[in-house]
Amino acid sequence: PKLIRQKNEVTEDIRITGVEEGVGKFAGMLGALVGVTASGAVQKVGGGFSDALRLTLWESRYNLPGKWFTAKGKARFESGLLRHPNFSHFREDLE
Repeated sequence: PKLIRQKNEVTEDIRITGVEEGVGKFAGMLGALVGVTASGAVQKVGGGFSDALRLTLWESRYNLPGKWFTAKGKARFESGLLRHPNFSHFREDLE
C-alpha cells in the first residue's frame, strides 16, 4: 500500500491594525502586517511576501489599516493564533 503524507493547513481572515518595518534585508520595507482575528487575538504575519510586494505595501502603509487579508498557517495554538503564519491574499469582499 502507498503511504500518503498530508500537511495541515489552517487559514484565518485578519483585519489590519498596523504595520511593522522590516530589519536587515527588509529595512525600508514591510516587515510584518499586524492585525486582529475574528476571536480578537492580535496576529503578526511577516512571511509570504515577495520583496516587490513588501516595498509596495510599505509605500502604501497608511492606507492599509482596516483592510482584510487571509493568512495560512500550519496549525493553531490554544490561544487561537496561527503557527507559522504566511500572507495568502487580500480580501476585497470584506472591506
